[in-house]
Amino acid sequence: MVEDNKNMNICILTSSIKEGYGGWARYSLEVYKELKTRPSINVTVITDDESSEFRFKKIDSNLSFIKNIIPNVLYIRKISKNCEIIHALDGYPYSIIAYLASLGRRKQKFYITAIGTYTTTPLDNIYFGWLLKKAYTKAKKIFSISEFTADKLKSKINLSNIEVVYMGVNHDILDLKTSPANNDDIPYNFILSVGDLKPRKGYHISIPAFAKVAKDHQDLYYVIVGYQFNSNYFNELKELADKHSVSDKIIFLSGISDNNLKALYTKAKLLILSSINDNKHYEGFGLVYIEAGLFGVPSIGSSNCGAEDAIVDGQTGYLIVQNNIELLAQKINYLISNESLRKTMGEKAKSFANTFTWNKTIDSYIKYYNL
Repeated sequence: MVEDNKNMNICILTSSIKEGYGGWARYSLEVYKELKTRPSINVTVITDDESSEFRFKKIDSNLSFIKNIIPNVLYIRKISKNCEIIHALDGYPYSIIAYLASLGRRKQKFYITAIGTYTTTPLDNIYFGWLLKKAYTKAKKIFSISEFTADKLKSKINLSNIEVVYMGVNHDILDLKTSPANNDDIPYNFILSVGDLKPRKGYHISIPAFAKVAKDHQDLYYVIVGYQFNSNYFNELKELADKHSVSDKIIFLSGISDNNLKALYTKAKLLILSSINDNKHYEGFGLVYIEAGLFGVPSIGSSNCGAEDAIVDGQTGYLIVQNNIELLAQKINYLISNESLRKTMGEKAKSFANTFTWNKTIDSYIKYYNL
């Protein structure tokens, strides 16, 4: 742990720190929790939902940006007046707000975490893309959660202030207790996916791939855990399962507790998440691969996205080209059919996962805060 030799007041800008509210909120919550453990650091979190004491107006369209940007900047400038650090946990709109709120304050530095889609895609917006570029160039440091996200950002704008700082994984999940009730509805033999039901997660690729594998492994099930906010895509997936005659072998779960998630990781044969680059949307990292690794579960993910930083190809799992149903089915079948290989990869996945800690992540942040 980095020794914090001076008191530091930090203002965090993010969407939410609500538990169980998606990967972005989970990341924000873990950053907040770890910073709070440091005795010399005071943290103020400002979100655009009800999960924190301080709340600013949501910006989710061009119109709301024009309407709310000035009130938000003035509000955050007021709340953060005694803070030495403003840290925006993603590009749009938080880094723009952080940049504008810190203008004219020589003793106040602002930092940005580059996560994924909302780091790079808004740069093309005709209304505020130029302002986002300005924020990136003026930030004291940009922390990218993966090499992939860093490369995506640098392909759009020339930057010399970007560093890759990996996220941690919450090792406390290993200590959670699971009761028999946590296992009642879990089949004995299954593969697992964890991630919100949205097209870039690639479930329309993994379901037909699973259907191919299920022909040779008739006792195999597929458990998909993720929020079902996108009802159209959810219905599309259910229709796809019906089309391939595997609707009775696919279990959709949403909003489950960490206790139940632990029960799933403990029993899963392997984790798959066949993410795709969907237009301008992409997987920034893929923390679930690391989380599965904590339980000795190998993973199959996609190349050309942030999963490249979370899976050591051929060691902790496999990386395959995107949108390739046949190749995904082959890799699933290969691992399901080779228990000794699964075990070896699982052990390597566990060792790899143990290198990802929030303590290490926050140590890196603090090192740069102090520069």
